[in-house]
Amino acid sequence: MNATIRSFNWGMVAVGAPIGGYLADQVSYRFALWMGLSGAVVQALVLTVSRTREARAADELEPFAAV
Repeated sequence: MNATIRSFNWGMVAVGAPIGGYLADQVSYRFALWMGLSGAVVQALVLTVSRTREARAADELEPFAAV
């Protein structure tokens, strides 16, 4: 699972860096930085209110009781 997340992360860096560079070149670097910051804040807010915080590891779950 860790390798999958790491691969996805590095893939997004490879996509986001040229987009950010193009945006900074066309508009301004300050605008590009504010857009990146606002995206990170929105992402953090979405994760804060999502059910992701309630997730537990498989070994923390109660065993399934057969009926």
